[in-house]
Amino acid sequence: MQNKKGSILLISSWVLLILVVLAIGLGHRSSIALRLCAYQRDNLKASYLAKAGINQAILQLKEDASFPYNSLKSIWSTGVDPLTSKPLFENVQIRDGSGEKFTVRYPYDDINYLCMLDEERKININKVVTGLIFQPLLGQLILTRLFDFAGAANPDDLKNLVVKWIDPAADIGDDPDQIFKNSNLQTTEELLPILEFFYKEEGNPALKAKQIYGKIKDLITVYGDGKININTAKEETLGILINACIDECVKNGVITVRPDPQNLINLISIIRKDAPFENLGALSNALASTSNLSSEEKNVLNKLTEIITFKSNNFRINSTGEIIGKSISKTITCIFSRTGNKIIYWHEN
Repeated sequence: MQNKKGSILLISSWVLLILVVLAIGLGHRSSIALRLCAYQRDNLKASYLAKAGINQAILQLKEDASFPYNSLKSIWSTGVDPLTSKPLFENVQIRDGSGEKFTVRYPYDDINYLCMLDEERKININKVVTGLIFQPLLGQLILTRLFDFAGAANPDDLKNLVVKWIDPAADIGDDPDQIFKNSNLQTTEELLPILEFFYKEEGNPALKAKQIYGKIKDLITVYGDGKININTAKEETLGILINACIDECVKNGVITVRPDPQNLINLISIIRKDAPFENLGALSNALASTSNLSSEEKNVLNKLTEIITFKSNNFRINSTGEIIGKSISKTITCIFSRTGNKIIYWHEN
């Protein structure tokens, strides 16, 4: 009888132990499931916060559309209310004290940020090839100067390859090993396989392609009509354009003496910093007031006016939604075109 009681006690203990283990396991799984649900909820919140930032930025761009020109002093660039001097797009909370915020800003260089980035500050890699805006000679000279800036050993040869790759009307020869896209690039990253193809004889063509692309990726785009906003273009971009304009003027015999491009870059940078150019007339008046311009420099600037604009219509928006204290964030990058008021590119991290 005592043996039976002992057996029952032992069996009961094992059953109890198994139930405890099961309870702990179920509790642990429930805890994990709850944490996963909470993470998914917060991740979804962060995503919608980022989208709220995108929508807020688009509203600002639509308000700005009535201005005849754009510059780095525009609200879309500074992100600051000119009346209150308060940031409009930094750590914006949908509800006070909610701990849920969004920030809209885009890296301009290694240390500086802009609220939004206009694509017209860049060189449209498709338009310089197809010549829809640029004269064919000037467009290809810009491309050569771009690759020279990137440090390509044979920038003119690389230019010829890119032209063959993009331009449907280009003469590609009869080499069966050369297969080209013969249409516009959809993203600037499509330059990478072209660069790898160009450097295929080197030991590490992928690395060389990344090095060249890394130097120009912030200077090129595939959006817009091709004209470059002289108020927002980087000085590196101005240098490429001015050097190409000098090259064309020399080739066409318009000038015989090459002016120093840095003088023109400095002149444009100084004037636009204090008073952005509103239109071609304002640009001409500002340059005319400069008495020390040579005839060669005036001819180069006249050529430059053919490829510039004063208003941007395509903007890169980088919005990050964040849940404070939970290390959860979501970043969305899009490009909004004021031509048609639509988003033409969208990427979520």
